[in-house]
Amino acid sequence: MTLRIAIAGILLEANRFAPVTARADFDAYLMQRGESLGAFAQLMGLASAANDELDIEFVPILVAGAESGGPLDHADYLELVAEIETGLRDNGPLDGVFLFAHGAGLTTELDDLDGDYFGRVRAVVGPDVPIVAELDLHANLSDAMVEHADLLVGYRTNPHVDVADRAKECIVSLCRLIAGERIEVAYQRLPLITSQIAQLTGPGTPYQAVIDHGEALRAKRAALANVTLLSGFSFADTAYNGFAVYVAAWGDSDLAISTCDALARDLWVRRSDFAVDPMTVEDAVRHEKSAQAGNLPGPRIYADVADNPGGGGRGNTIHLLKGFLDAGLPGVIAGVYYDPALVADANRQGEGAHFQARFNSAEPSPLSGTLDCPAIVERLFIGDFINGPGVQAGERVKLGECCLLSLGEGHVKVVVVSYRNQVFNPGFFTCAGLDPTRAKAIIVKSRGHFRAGFAELAGPEEIFEVDAPGLCTADIASVEWSNLPSPTYPMDIDTSWSSNVILKPSPSGSNLAGDAA
Repeated sequence: MTLRIAIAGILLEANRFAPVTARADFDAYLMQRGESLGAFAQLMGLASAANDELDIEFVPILVAGAESGGPLDHADYLELVAEIETGLRDNGPLDGVFLFAHGAGLTTELDDLDGDYFGRVRAVVGPDVPIVAELDLHANLSDAMVEHADLLVGYRTNPHVDVADRAKECIVSLCRLIAGERIEVAYQRLPLITSQIAQLTGPGTPYQAVIDHGEALRAKRAALANVTLLSGFSFADTAYNGFAVYVAAWGDSDLAISTCDALARDLWVRRSDFAVDPMTVEDAVRHEKSAQAGNLPGPRIYADVADNPGGGGRGNTIHLLKGFLDAGLPGVIAGVYYDPALVADANRQGEGAHFQARFNSAEPSPLSGTLDCPAIVERLFIGDFINGPGVQAGERVKLGECCLLSLGEGHVKVVVVSYRNQVFNPGFFTCAGLDPTRAKAIIVKSRGHFRAGFAELAGPEEIFEVDAPGLCTADIASVEWSNLPSPTYPMDIDTSWSSNVILKPSPSGSNLAGDAA
């Protein structure tokens, strides 16, 4: 029998402190329907699942995504979710639904975009059609998300290079649910948030240690359908922020509860391991001066982590750039800076023109700062290319009208774009005609996803995280939180916690598993 599985999704990682996200941001970043959504789904790993002896007809509805930003305008959200609801109704009957989601969405009226749209999907398809959703590792797990989806599957890598693998896992599990297998879900949130730069996975990281523990337990028990450990996105600033443990087991509630309990306890014991100590701008300048004085080979990569567009940063703060520029450090390339007004000015000047560049002349965020600097327009171009290695490999990148500027005495070259985006790989520089392998230092507007794309260019010892002012500061204790649970570690260093696993209720079951010893 051919299984008809709908594909839909709204993806937004919302930073409560950033300017409002609008429908136009989705139109510029990701808006897939019909045949184009089918191609996108194939890229995301769904086709490989269907080819593994599963007879599936994918029914594309709508997948809409925007670069991380502020809460989505609520009217725009209602417009997007209404299209999904209509598409589900018009394309029934369905055997199952697969949702692409992020899990840290807000609207200007809702603190739980994802839980709300999961509930709207459930209302359309009814209680008997299984729903499985793929979540970003930075999702904030809400009770509504758990309630309305039969299964949630989060990424296990950061940088996120396992998106296709997790999508395939979702489809395989969805088919088992359609076939009538019963799944039991246990979960809990911990009063623990961490800096975004503490959430990298890989050898030696605390996050990897907890993920490895979960996968080791899963390897021992075939009944464990999924173990998801969500670090969360603190800048959403919601009542359900915090690390979350979500465990699903085929037909075994006791196994789901005990596994969730063990992993949560392990995570809490390791909580102090997530402390970070990034460079300041002054540290970065001193370090690069010393490296160049010692003729150390480059490039060295300096990540402007507090201004990461992938976390809602504006992608245009000038503090690190100004530090390198004032120091007269040669061989520096920087990107990508989001400043449509500056790109427009460069276009008016024309290639080869000398002019006084003003960064952020039309930027509303006071953290971005302004910078006036003599510049040469080296190149005007349209940023449109296929992502290279690393995160979102194979996807099309659209940066709009762009320019390459040579600043000051020509020591620093900056790629300026019209569509906000974080840097994933060297293609964000080569599209401007730059050769990153020849640079001494590279400033990237990114938190960590660039690491996968630049792996062949710079090892971990050549990558430095710099915390300048920005909407995604690594200094989480300095943020004026409004909605986080209280107390929360590490802002409240003496926060106490005891395991309290919640079992997702069955029609006749209790939902509180209590303190599982």
